[in-house]
Amino acid sequence: MHAAPGRASSVASATFLDELSEQEKILDEGKKQLAKGHLPEAIAAFSRLKQMAPLDPQGYFFLGVALAQSGQLNAAAAELHEAARLGPEQPEHALALGNVLARLGQKGEAMKALAGFDQSATLRRLSTGNLSELMKVYFSLEVTREALRVVDELIVREPNNPRIDFYRGKIYKLMGDLDLAQQSIEKSLQKNPGNPADLYELGKIYEQRGQMAAAKKTLLEALSHRANDPETLYAIASVCLSLNEIDEAILYLKRSEPSATNLPKIYYALGQAYQKKGNIAKGAEYLKLLKSQESTNAQRQKAMMEQQELLLITWARERLEQGNTSEARALFLQLVELNPNDWEAQQRLAEIYLSSPDWQQAHAHLIRLREIDPSAFKGNQLSADYWYRRQDYVQALRFAEQAKLEQPDNAALRNLLGKVYLKLGQIEKALDEYALAVKHAPERADFRKDLEALQKMVQASPKGK
Repeated sequence: MHAAPGRASSVASATFLDELSEQEKILDEGKKQLAKGHLPEAIAAFSRLKQMAPLDPQGYFFLGVALAQSGQLNAAAAELHEAARLGPEQPEHALALGNVLARLGQKGEAMKALAGFDQSATLRRLSTGNLSELMKVYFSLEVTREALRVVDELIVREPNNPRIDFYRGKIYKLMGDLDLAQQSIEKSLQKNPGNPADLYELGKIYEQRGQMAAAKKTLLEALSHRANDPETLYAIASVCLSLNEIDEAILYLKRSEPSATNLPKIYYALGQAYQKKGNIAKGAEYLKLLKSQESTNAQRQKAMMEQQELLLITWARERLEQGNTSEARALFLQLVELNPNDWEAQQRLAEIYLSSPDWQQAHAHLIRLREIDPSAFKGNQLSADYWYRRQDYVQALRFAEQAKLEQPDNAALRNLLGKVYLKLGQIEKALDEYALAVKHAPERADFRKDLEALQKMVQASPKGK
């Protein structure tokens, strides 16, 4: 027996509603775990949600947020790329992506992600908290015009918030306008007297102005609110060195020395201080520590970059195997931002773009491939394909001929050469290339179809009869 049409429709509707209800439960559970800081549980919930609803940007967005909070920035960026693609109308997705890319040091990609915030209407759609986050991201990227534009929007919403004046001061300082920077920080201090962050920034401004006594007094006041802050201790020591108060500088630097592995400039300052004091051996000892720490940091940074590259390429290959081209593209873009000389990433991006409506974007990656290795077969083959699409058949022929030097038996290349010669009106050469393509890949029906179509065209022409 078959269910009545009405009953079947009712069953389908109920199933759909049940699935929606389950997705909402998983989303709520993930959010609760995220709020509690239970990141593995949150990641598991959002991963499940993404699998249940692969076209819903929420799963990708919240998974990206959770991964970012757990320190897995590259994985987070891949998820947030997909969230931004599936939900472009949600500015929070672009903001989260830009934030993660900025933390990865990928300024170019971060600015692309944040491009939509050039529109005032998009800014107004952000919550005040997200606006503050956007301003901090712009500041970290050192794009001061954009940061000030966001501050102007924030000041309209919260005119009495001292943190807005504080960040405005930091932006002006970054721009090199010390007058406006000082005015903003002093305005913030009027609203929040004794704030150590404001006092630290004001002290640094005095130092830049050469007002060392005022700088020392202000920084000491900041230190009274956070006694063991290494940056403040170092800043006071730096001022003391400028005042030629060597013993006092050493006193503050020794207090900050436990943090020197993370702030190697402390070793440098100690070396300078002891040399000024006349203790050359002690100064040399600290400068040696500085070089050792810099070497360790460089090795650690190199190892981290290599590990990031390995993770990115592994994830990108997996996404390609799963047929998820958009996520793979996002990962490869991260990889070339991290290492522009990564051949596989540049090649894969060129291939992905050439197989998409955005094929023109392959050009930048093709240029990079030729810079890395101008004689490589794949780079020249893909370049020939690109110029064929551009209908510049002379350029396409040039690159195809270069590729043929490396792999003369490549069937796909021979077929492409056939197409190029056909467009150039060189029918005999086109026939030869199509025939070679079929010879080297007899299983390719499309190659055989191209050959047979051209043979029929030749036979049908007056010359061929």
